[in-house]
Amino acid sequence: MWKNSRKHKKLVPEPDGFSCFELPYVAFIIIFLAVFLFIGCAKVLPYFRSSHWLVVEGRILSYDIEYDNEGYSRPAVEYQFYFEGQRYQGNNYSFGGDIYTNLRKLKTYESGQSVSIYFDTSNPKDNILNREIDSVAYFFIVPTLGGIIFFLYGYHMQRGGNLAKQQNINGTKKTR
Repeated sequence: MWKNSRKHKKLVPEPDGFSCFELPYVAFIIIFLAVFLFIGCAKVLPYFRSSHWLVVEGRILSYDIEYDNEGYSRPAVEYQFYFEGQRYQGNNYSFGGDIYTNLRKLKTYESGQSVSIYFDTSNPKDNILNREIDSVAYFFIVPTLGGIIFFLYGYHMQRGGNLAKQQNINGTKKTR
């Protein structure tokens, strides 16, 4: 990166090709990883937010598979449960997730079947039937964290390599 100028006896910059650790590339990589991490965390957040919810026994009132105008399907389920003597109804199946897994699980339900309902005791209208974590979140979080680790490792190695080059040019041999 630096070469010794014979004429002036000082270090001058030497172009050494492409480096992914230049500012525009670093900014792009950081923004890209941050967006992926944000999406993954947004998908996992409801699961952790509901970790303190109470579980009660409820009953399936009805279940079906709804189709929108574009032919996409989603589980449509209604259930009821009682908390402190009051009856509550809900229709939230899950926080998201793989539609095929959700539909496969939905087919195991029957009207009148007893099921576990998760709900927030401070607001029982905030409830859900299936509190499993969205498997798509792993697609965002795991590779993103791996990317961050590799990026930081590469940056550390790049910085260490440039430091060694600079020390060799100056004729000094320092240890870190």
